[in-house]
Amino acid sequence: INSIKFSHESRTLASASSDKTIKIWDISNGTEIKTFTGHQDKVFSVSYSKDGKYLLSGGKDNLLKVWEIATGKEIQNIVSHIDSVNSVAYSNDGKFFASASSDKTIKIFDAENFSLIKTLKGHTNKVNSIAFSPDNKFILSGSSDKTGRIWDIFTGKEIKSFKNDAEILSVVFNPDNKTCATSSTDKVIKIWDIETAKEKLIIKVSNKVGNLAFSPNGKIIAGVSTDNAIKLWDYD
Repeated sequence: INSIKFSHESRTLASASSDKTIKIWDISNGTEIKTFTGHQDKVFSVSYSKDGKYLLSGGKDNLLKVWEIATGKEIQNIVSHIDSVNSVAYSNDGKFFASASSDKTIKIFDAENFSLIKTLKGHTNKVNSIAFSPDNKFILSGSSDKTGRIWDIFTGKEIKSFKNDAEILSVVFNPDNKTCATSSTDKVIKIWDIETAKEKLIIKVSNKVGNLAFSPNGKIIAGVSTDNAIKLWDYD
């Protein structure tokens, strides 16, 4: 399993897997509800739409797919990247979705008509992770070029850059919109001050960590470790 995402009402969980499938699970009893098939290679990332009706996925086949959860049908197949799609995300207001790729670009789409709005260029190596800001104005990206960057969704311009010591695997905004977190290949999680683009806190971990997530109050950070454990850190 390469990625997991909770639905917004936290009743179901979606998983993206190397067996080319996406599965939806009932959290209350752990049973599998649906399996989506259609990707031609490993699926790296999934994201739920705000209204819970759709699921976005991206994978090693360079494709982005939009699925209708109720029917399990693939409703859109998007060929836009020329290399693996490593991370996908819906904006919190449901108006946009975005994808990050090994082709070094980030693409922003209109969630209603699936049209490409912007292509963000600037990273010099593959982009591994993206996240929308809580106010839906910015995208945070993390790359193997050892930088994290913040982009203005509407202008497509890079407005902040965080210089890291190692390749960035995962990024996430804190719900407070003042800090963000990165995890990297050197087994370090960093909390960054968005305003100054400076490190606020360094958490050294025993294994590489991906799939970072903040708790709703922003005081706990969670991640999936390469030893197949979900780990929590309270850093407040």
